[in-house]
Amino acid sequence: MVTDEAGVPAVDASVGTTSSSQPAAPLDPNKPSSSEKTAVGLDCYDKTLAQPSMICDDDRRPVCGCDGKTYKNACEAGKAGVMHYKWGPCSKTTRTAAQ
Repeated sequence: MVTDEAGVPAVDASVGTTSSSQPAAPLDPNKPSSSEKTAVGLDCYDKTLAQPSMICDDDRRPVCGCDGKTYKNACEAGKAGVMHYKWGPCSKTTRTAAQ
């Protein structure tokens, strides 16, 4: 299991699951990339994956997106097109580093 420095399971939406076996939005390799890179060179956001009309349930397990924003849950992050996130809200340090 891949974790961050705090021991929180890391998530890679491109794999289709989180490292703790939670489902994540799969990537479509046939779609053109229109992504932004994170500070470590990973694709962070892909507007072709954003699904603003998708309806997410009321799950309240926040995730910290690679863009430094806290989303209510993994579905909301995926809905925004965020490709990588970790469980839990973003810290002030995470938000600052992503900007």
